[in-house]
Amino acid sequence: MPRLSTSLDKLKNSYEIVVIGSGYGGGVAASRLARAGRNVCLLEKGREMQPGEYPNTPLKMVKETQIDMPQRHIGSNIGLFQLRMNDDIAVFTGCGLGGTSLINAGVSLRVLPRLLADKRWPEPIRIELSNGNGNSKYGGWEDYYSMAEGMLKPATYPESYPALPKMEAMKKAAAALNLPFARVPIAVTFEKLKGGVNQFGVPQEPCIACGDCAAGCNHGAKNTVLMNYLPDAKQHGAEIFCGIEVRHLERRGDSWAIHCKDSKTGRNILLESETVIVAAGTLGTNEILLRSREKGLKTSDHLGSQFSGNGDVVGWSYNTNYGINGLAFGNKSPEGRAPVGPFASSIIDAREKDNFLIIEGSFPGGMARGVAGLLTMLSMTGTDTRGPRPILSRIKEKARIATSLLNPYWGATHRTQTYLVVNEDNNLGKIYMQGDRARIDWPNIGLDPIFDRSREMMMGATKALGGTFMTQMKGKKQALLTGHASGGVFMSDTAETGVSNHKGQIFSNAAGGETHPGLYAMDASLFPISIGVNPLLTITALAERCCRTLAADRGWTIDYSSKHPQ
Repeated sequence: MPRLSTSLDKLKNSYEIVVIGSGYGGGVAASRLARAGRNVCLLEKGREMQPGEYPNTPLKMVKETQIDMPQRHIGSNIGLFQLRMNDDIAVFTGCGLGGTSLINAGVSLRVLPRLLADKRWPEPIRIELSNGNGNSKYGGWEDYYSMAEGMLKPATYPESYPALPKMEAMKKAAAALNLPFARVPIAVTFEKLKGGVNQFGVPQEPCIACGDCAAGCNHGAKNTVLMNYLPDAKQHGAEIFCGIEVRHLERRGDSWAIHCKDSKTGRNILLESETVIVAAGTLGTNEILLRSREKGLKTSDHLGSQFSGNGDVVGWSYNTNYGINGLAFGNKSPEGRAPVGPFASSIIDAREKDNFLIIEGSFPGGMARGVAGLLTMLSMTGTDTRGPRPILSRIKEKARIATSLLNPYWGATHRTQTYLVVNEDNNLGKIYMQGDRARIDWPNIGLDPIFDRSREMMMGATKALGGTFMTQMKGKKQALLTGHASGGVFMSDTAETGVSNHKGQIFSNAAGGETHPGLYAMDASLFPISIGVNPLLTITALAERCCRTLAADRGWTIDYSSKHPQ
């Protein structure tokens, strides 16, 4: 696949539109506005990685990991895996061309209508939901979701593919919990494509069920933004640059000064643009705008508020009575190996009944030995759900633990099911600046009763499989981990109640509805509520809407035809 990014020495001083970030929001913005015939430049802090280049060994995984803590930053600032630590919640994101789409599960679920009808969304969005597509000049949610799905091509794990032990285990757990089980749509290609290329001329192969989605798909099967929106943007004239970090924005006359630096050398770079679209991910977008406010940019007083972790909780059924096969291949040949399946292939869906869903997962193969050790340590404080049993059974269980330390593809690790529970949290976190970095304040969020329910459900699932239940939440503090951060630049009708309007335009004062000319956000930072599902499809749909409103307001026409220049 040809490289999409251009060398920084080709960067011009001025562009009509600058898009900051290359994930679901930034990818949409670059594609759609380039299709409107505009002069578009996209800036990405990380670097471009293609299938075949993602880390699949322990050493490569370590080299691609960066950890941002209150005291210091560990690792490369352009490492693919980015973990931002805070007292109450840690946030995991991707850093690279394609953003978190490179390393997420690809779960593509629509938000329930009752959540889109929540009064915290701006009125125009609620009207579009209730009236459908026909009564809005911009379209409606069915429109936006369909557009997103048409580009990302989500599909369920096919019945024709080999059965997956971790999916069968989810069926057992769902039956025990008396909750619905379903195969979940994921942004993965399962069918052989005509000519071996997708609709954008990008080479893609069918999924080989290796399980390494969360470390980057080296087989080209995962439908990341790198496979669709970004090549489409490039084909329609957008210029894409990697290794450039945006620091802050400044209004100068009729345009925006974009203060940047070279991610590798630290060299300062200054760009000018009429329109700036900030889509750097929830923490990145908040950080840029908060830093800009410190340097004089006027915003709503709510900037940084209503942060959500989407109620994410991670847990495990460890050393169960069943083979799960939840450890991915890594750099091992798939020849002769039983399929792991995509990172996530099925769910237990209790959204209608109880406002949460459980997603099964897998561990990247490059983490294999570390995973075996970590799970062994966590099991010492886990909850055994099996009750009294013969001593021979206990001996076998202990032997499986020892075996997995010698070979993580055998024994207890082989029999471990991974869960991600997504809830609807209270989204009362606060993003603020500490020195030069964004931090999150959310005292005792782990004590929210929704997490008691999460533990109860995972405990029940573990009991159904016979094993030890473990979770990352321990003790009174119960610090959380999320891969689904949102909020901080949340939409509302006025600056008294939000940070941006229904079009993603940033309010320019503490009150009223006036916005900064040409300044937009287009990512999960716009969400005013916790949406209760993996956010990628809704980020994409909302960005489609924002681009449509932007173009309509300026009299531009976005060419949505299926033609893709080669």
